[in-house]
Amino acid sequence: MLMAHSVMGELRGAGMLGAMKPPASSYCTDASWVGRADCRHCDVRGTMLFSTLSEADLDGMLQPVDNLQLPAKAALYREGDAGDAVYTVRRGLVRLVHYAPNGARRIVRLLKPGDVAGLEVLVDRHYHHAAEAVTATDLCRIPMGVVTQLEGRNPALHQALLARWQNSVDEADTVITELSTGSAHARVARFLLQAACNDQRTECHYLSREDTAAFLGLTVETVSRVFAEFKRKGWLTENARCYQIDPVELKRVAAAG
Repeated sequence: MLMAHSVMGELRGAGMLGAMKPPASSYCTDASWVGRADCRHCDVRGTMLFSTLSEADLDGMLQPVDNLQLPAKAALYREGDAGDAVYTVRRGLVRLVHYAPNGARRIVRLLKPGDVAGLEVLVDRHYHHAAEAVTATDLCRIPMGVVTQLEGRNPALHQALLARWQNSVDEADTVITELSTGSAHARVARFLLQAACNDQRTECHYLSREDTAAFLGLTVETVSRVFAEFKRKGWLTENARCYQIDPVELKRVAAAG
């Protein structure tokens, strides 16, 4: 099986030290499975990068695609690594992290199911951030050659790639304009609303206090204090899987700035 680069080794950052195990493969990459990644029958294909491809393209072009499973806190690749593949998230949550020379880290994006990691290697050949699993995560590894070949012959895929590039730009703008300005209360409220994972925006992905602080550019102490206040007021409850939030109250706090 083709494996992601630099999965073995150590990763800097809190909770990330120690030997990393390579991603486990699912049935999609079993050597006995004809076609390896079973893209035709993928239960989340409609949200994935190749959702617009025809049956002929699926049969003829996607055999090099591998399906990988990462445990929580495992590294997919490191900032600066040479890259020859992009990764699309099937399930779970992935953080893209920039590490400063002094060891400080800043989370620049959170990737949800349907998002793509590593698009920059299509033009630069090196990953711009470290990619790390926040939760147990299921991904598909798509070699660059497959993407470039399909992009040239499939206008719909070209548009899908452009849409994902634009989504990356839009999310970067959101971080700059909404999550990096205003009071700590407003920034945490905006983050919880942005991380919502259901249509009613009453649940959002669970992220540790440390990760939330690294995403918002706040101290862990500040984030913990705001979370505690939201919980006392009944606007936030949590379990190991997700946060339950009161979107009405959090929207009010977010708008107050």
